[in-house]
Amino acid sequence: MANTKNYDEKTKSILKKILVAARDSSFGYYEDFTIKGYDVDASKLRMTMSVIVPEVQRDNAKKFLTQKIRSYKYPVSNAGQSGVSIVVNPHESQRQIDVVIDPDAKQVIRVMIKPTNSGGARGGSTGARVTESAQALYCALRFNVLDSDIPLSSDVNSVIDTTDFQTAWNSCDCDATLEEVLGVAGDWQKSCILGANKLYKAFKSPPKNYYKFYRGSGVDALINQAYLKVKKEEPLETVPGSEDKWNPADIWIAKSDFDSSLIPKAASKGLVLNLNQFLVEQFNTVPYQTLAGISLKQIKSSANIAVVNQSSVLERAKGIGFKGYRSTYKSIDVYVDMGKGEMQFRNFGSESSAGWQGEISGGGAPAQGKMGGAEVWTILNRFGAGYNFNNQNVWKYSQDNIRDISKENYDLMKTYLPDELPQTFDQEQRVISEMVNGQINEKTPRSYRYSKRLGLQVIDSLSNMKKEDADEAIKDIYLYASSQTKTSSIHWKLT
Repeated sequence: MANTKNYDEKTKSILKKILVAARDSSFGYYEDFTIKGYDVDASKLRMTMSVIVPEVQRDNAKKFLTQKIRSYKYPVSNAGQSGVSIVVNPHESQRQIDVVIDPDAKQVIRVMIKPTNSGGARGGSTGARVTESAQALYCALRFNVLDSDIPLSSDVNSVIDTTDFQTAWNSCDCDATLEEVLGVAGDWQKSCILGANKLYKAFKSPPKNYYKFYRGSGVDALINQAYLKVKKEEPLETVPGSEDKWNPADIWIAKSDFDSSLIPKAASKGLVLNLNQFLVEQFNTVPYQTLAGISLKQIKSSANIAVVNQSSVLERAKGIGFKGYRSTYKSIDVYVDMGKGEMQFRNFGSESSAGWQGEISGGGAPAQGKMGGAEVWTILNRFGAGYNFNNQNVWKYSQDNIRDISKENYDLMKTYLPDELPQTFDQEQRVISEMVNGQINEKTPRSYRYSKRLGLQVIDSLSNMKKEDADEAIKDIYLYASSQTKTSSIHWKLT
């Protein structure tokens, strides 16, 4: 269980009642109720808690909690009293409630009513800088502070003491503040807890203070500099143009006494394979790893972890090839069967912008990942696709030449998706008119025309290649999207 040693029985009893109020079925926001201890003035503010609700409901939430908490009495021993009546001091100008623990000492538990998706401390921050730093913090909490897994339940026994968070933060080197990290949105907090517990086991339950944790600073920054050096100077190997495709680690875990000067030394010759070999050596030390990068995805219910890029590139691509494709008449998506999962091609910019790219999905793919349209066509053109891809030109074309692009889409669907064309349409012009008028996909008509055109072009290009070339093209696309290229480096994938 989490450490609650710094909270006396009276505080814990009052805390329980606040949680009862938050769980009330008439309230409805318990799922977004977060509770933590903060660095506070013990003479007054003992604890700060947050309730996350829609902006329009903040006043109602404050009113409900005030009324509910005021209705409670607590059977807590206090200087001979058999019961203690709780006093709630609502701040008229703010969406917060001070629940008085000790009227004489004026100590309170502060309940903050925060809006959904607000930024900043205790307001539900979700940016990568904050969420990744939060994962570092919760890892430090599990690895270096607590004696058991971090609990998920929001009851009094799962409250993490202020001092425990601060102690954990002392072994983190991140580009977010502790206040920002403690305010991470509830779904990300859950993800971080599940991830930290899983990583602790994957790292073979090391002794406390064996590791430090980095995001955007320290070891992480040095890794970035090393990548930039080999990307610029590598004379023999092709280094992926994005650091994420070389190594997608979001946080790094290093032995507390790790000599960080070894990182620039490993890249000093500008050779990516030298740098990669160094990372392999640090990754494979026993009994515990010396240095390891962790690629993160939000975890919803249970955590999975796997080592990526430990095997040869031939092993990584085993079973991958062009196995077929699928799409539907009305969908903007086109899927290519790769043997291990599918590559989904679509516009991720919805109706507002051009954002066509590919993403690995489903099928037990060992490493999910995206790649931009330019990278997709760079690979396909190596195998003779011959398509002059210009993302913005196609996006403009989808609006300025609606009938032309609709006709092109129809011709491609007639060739590659004949069974998906509506059987009730027996005339070409009628089908094209549906595309022109946005009747096929009424929510995103422009995005549909744009996305469908590019996705069908992928199918056309692959279908006109030699089988071995199409297979090789899909292997290269898979390896790049999943950060498993020949020159990609070893890391943990936490999903």
